[in-house]
Amino acid sequence: SGRTLHNESQKEIRKWRVTIQRKEDQPILNQAIALGAGKDYDAAISAARQIGSGRVLYQEAQNNINKWQREIRAQKNLQEAYLIAQPQTPQSLVSAISVMRKIPSSTDVSYRAKQALDRWSFQLLSMAQRMANRSLLPEAVKLAKMIQMIILMQDLLKVK
Repeated sequence: SGRTLHNESQKEIRKWRVTIQRKEDQPILNQAIALGAGKDYDAAISAARQIGSGRVLYQEAQNNINKWQREIRAQKNLQEAYLIAQPQTPQSLVSAISVMRKIPSSTDVSYRAKQALDRWSFQLLSMAQRMANRSLLPEAVKLAKMIQMIILMQDLLKVK
């Protein structure tokens, strides 16, 4: 401290620390990314958490952890929606669709979620048509309004 080359030496020390941390943590992050690519999200998160705060690769590890946690939530929402939809009643399908809407389009399960949403929406429309054909007009109108609400919600989500 106080010497002519002090600032320059501190810069070099910082660069070396960055290099050392990167060499220490990159294999851990690579392993975590490989586990995540294999859809073993819990193991990927556990591996990435080994990189502590203040480390060079910490933010990258946190970004990946957030992504994998989103995938886990999306998978749980998908499973929950399928369970809710099992009775195949109008209310169960509407409730399942509501849960499905929580699944971000950026997740791995979003394609399956969209397929289920389309299928359940069509089932609801078919139910409403059958009700109308059997002269159960109040029930058909109520179900049609539910379908309209679903469509409006999907349109609102697309705007965001």
